[in-house]
Amino acid sequence: MSFVEQHYKFALVVEGDADKKFLKDYCAEIFSVNLTDQDFIKVGTDWRGLENQKMHLSRRLEEGRTLLLILDADTPSHTQGGFEKRLIVINEWLKNAKIAAQVFLWPNNSADGQLESMLQKIIVVGHFHIFSCFEKYEDCLRSSNKGYVTPDEGAKIYAYVEALGVKKEERNDVKRNYANTQIWNLKSDFLHSLNQFLAPHVHA
Repeated sequence: MSFVEQHYKFALVVEGDADKKFLKDYCAEIFSVNLTDQDFIKVGTDWRGLENQKMHLSRRLEEGRTLLLILDADTPSHTQGGFEKRLIVINEWLKNAKIAAQVFLWPNNSADGQLESMLQKIIVVGHFHIFSCFEKYEDCLRSSNKGYVTPDEGAKIYAYVEALGVKKEERNDVKRNYANTQIWNLKSDFLHSLNQFLAPHVHA
């Protein structure tokens, strides 16, 4: 695979290192571009971290870069969560902060969820049954009526790669190899909206 060496005219604004790792692998595999840490701005655990990075965001705009926000939509159970509500509050913040940016919300810029919600949608078809096992496990926990906590989406993804024999040091969300076609499908139709969001800027 050949990589395009250039100074990109965009900056990806993400919540954390897990997002960075996925987007680096995705852009390398799909667009053949090698993103570095300099192409990212991390805001922390959720969108509210934008306020702490306001000066950094403004500086990137002054450099002539386009800001591409790729953050979690989350679910209505989160404060100001759910795709529609989250998009509204982020756009309101951008307007008040006088910062121009384009926004994409995990998992697919239309549904509720987060990065891990998207990852569940791009696992290799032959391994879908692993998540059926999780459902049975969760049903078992709930049927006990003892208040057991069921695995969150992050735990399921970790268990998924563990079940496929991935080395322990490569199971963590910042160490995974998303280009591994035995585990992930970066050409999944579910990523079409992400592709459309990134393509005009990556190819510019």
